[in-house]
Amino acid sequence: MAGSAARGPPDAGIDGVRGALMDEVIDAAIDSVIDAVRRRRGPSREGWGNTARACHAMGGRAMRLPDRLSALRPALVSWLLGLALLAPGLAAGAERADWESALRAAIAERGLDPAEIMKPLALTADMRAWLAENVPGHPESAERMRALLRGLLSARGLEVRYTSGFTGTAEQVFEERAGNCLGFTQMFVVMGRELGVDVYYLAVDRLTRFRKESDLIIVSDHVTAAFDDGGERRILEFSLAGDFDYRRARRIGDVQALGLYYSNRGAEEIQERDYEEGERLLEIAVALDPEMAPAWVNLGVAHRRRGRLAAAEAAYERAIELDESQLSAYHNLVGLYRLQGKHDPAGAILRMLDRRDNRNPFIYLQLGDMSAAQGQRDEARSFLRRAARLGQDLAEPYAALGLWHLDAGDRKRAARFLRRAEKRDPEEERTSRLRERLAAADGPGL
Repeated sequence: MAGSAARGPPDAGIDGVRGALMDEVIDAAIDSVIDAVRRRRGPSREGWGNTARACHAMGGRAMRLPDRLSALRPALVSWLLGLALLAPGLAAGAERADWESALRAAIAERGLDPAEIMKPLALTADMRAWLAENVPGHPESAERMRALLRGLLSARGLEVRYTSGFTGTAEQVFEERAGNCLGFTQMFVVMGRELGVDVYYLAVDRLTRFRKESDLIIVSDHVTAAFDDGGERRILEFSLAGDFDYRRARRIGDVQALGLYYSNRGAEEIQERDYEEGERLLEIAVALDPEMAPAWVNLGVAHRRRGRLAAAEAAYERAIELDESQLSAYHNLVGLYRLQGKHDPAGAILRMLDRRDNRNPFIYLQLGDMSAAQGQRDEARSFLRRAARLGQDLAEPYAALGLWHLDAGDRKRAARFLRRAEKRDPEEERTSRLRERLAAADGPGL
């Protein structure tokens, strides 16, 4: 710390330049998008390319940015890319006279304590003070949202960065200057409403995330915020992706959005092996929104981890009843049937899931395993290849392919797939098994 203090003046000067440059990039990009929206078209690919290149140049050798700012850059571009017209002529939603009162009443109707359940949305005194100081009043909603966006993202503002994983409350995202898409969205919505803008939630269909917890699949959906401006809807995005198809976005209510928060948190607790807390949070999620199929899937996972097999089966069946395309519910039901020795219905479900619109890589891993067990090796390889295409960031499909090639006597290809798997997750179970088998095949001392 003392060394840093000694370099104070030079660093302060560089930080000032960094801040100014980042603010210029943000201003230019937001101006470009707002101008494009006013002309009823999206920003040009070239314009966004210039913005991205400007951000990239800021992180180059000529001016090295702190890690936290480098981590911000992809999310920043995604946010700005997302601030765009979805479709002209959309009718503006009715203004809520008091959205908090309406939400409290809806929560109470579901037999829950509004004071406890609404804590993730609470604005603190510090947050309100920050809004008053950093977001000047303006008669146009778009200008207020622009000022809020700049204040949240710029180097001279909060400089909030995207982090995957933990879904924070509005207060946690504000204090830690970091959050995932849902955590940030919650904060943005309540801040926007504090500024008098009717900001609302959008759920983006067909953007389900699959995560594996041992032999079970946990699901989570993507959510973002929007507001209507002069009959046009503007979408705001906060993620590392930026290639979302918002034609599939649908407006959801505050109760549903809060249910998504508890579903996400429950899934995260399952990942942390706290199954009791995960079960508690997911019970809240389905109480808030009984029609949310992914929450029922996750609740089934929590039930099974706690040994409540009948409750788990009922939860999976409820998810399928709500959404027949909820593939992870089928996957987890297959695992439950196998645990109970019901192999015939498990196999029938897996074969039914082999269809073109199945984007779940874990389903194809199971299909590959089943085909291999039945001696259908070519069919197994086909399923494993599809799993690798769908789950390119996962280690398990590559390790499974490596094991397939090792069983076929091709150690060279098996080693190649091991390297790919280890780049993604060297501790993954199949990856470890492939590494051990290759080491055994090489023999001691080689």
